[in-house]
Amino acid sequence: MIAFLQPLPVGNAVRCLLAPDAAALKTRVLRKTQDDFSGPADADAAIVYEGDERHFIDTATLQNGAAYFYKAYDLIGATWTGSASHAVTPQAVSNLLGPNVLTFVLERLAAGLKVEVAAGRLKHATGAIPCFTAPPAFEGTKWPVASVHLSNDAAAMRGLGEAIDFDAFDIEGDEWRELEGWFARVQLSIVVWSLNSDERNLLRLAVKKVLLGNLAVFEAAGISQVEFSQSDTEDMESHAAPVYSSICSFTCLAPVAVDALFAPIADAAATLSAT
Repeated sequence: MIAFLQPLPVGNAVRCLLAPDAAALKTRVLRKTQDDFSGPADADAAIVYEGDERHFIDTATLQNGAAYFYKAYDLIGATWTGSASHAVTPQAVSNLLGPNVLTFVLERLAAGLKVEVAAGRLKHATGAIPCFTAPPAFEGTKWPVASVHLSNDAAAMRGLGEAIDFDAFDIEGDEWRELEGWFARVQLSIVVWSLNSDERNLLRLAVKKVLLGNLAVFEAAGISQVEFSQSDTEDMESHAAPVYSSICSFTCLAPVAVDALFAPIADAAATLSAT
């Protein structure tokens, strides 16, 4: 029998958990768009699974928003024995959860540097140091500026079955909530750019101050194990004037996951009936 069907949050996919009879040699699962199965050899049905596993994922030709019916048949001896059919509708309902590290750090950096300008420790013609996600163009730029770039985003810690947290059951909604993902090791490059080496030094110290001052804010947002290092560099040839930069390598650990909501099949324990 089918224990439950779950439309995967990414869409166009259905997860099926099977609970075959103890005497079953294998299980065959058919799929149709109408609940009118004629038997285990129904020519109008697609065979989406056949074997002795307890779990499979169906992705073949599934369309989001369309209802599909599944029916399992267990081979007991030489006889196929069918269980009740079940309906499911694939949907793309996934939400990407977890902090957007680059955006969050960029916003906190911009806010912190604005405070430094307001206090007179840094200067800028516009009253705030612009913060971008790409290097500045030389012509037309009001210096100094800062930028934040993604250097790397990779899985650092994974859970069993890709679960990032325990499944939770919502009694009122009568549905399960599942989270799948990992903890990512994210590395950013935070760069400050100036036409003056002394100003570059002040900017480097300001970036360190902002990052250290935001450690508790990062932690509250789910950004943990923050580490960073700084180094200076100069470009004396590419532009009309020397450009002095300080590069901060910022690394952290942050959760990233998609969530899924699915309802259990109420009649999963129904008695198998011969078909």
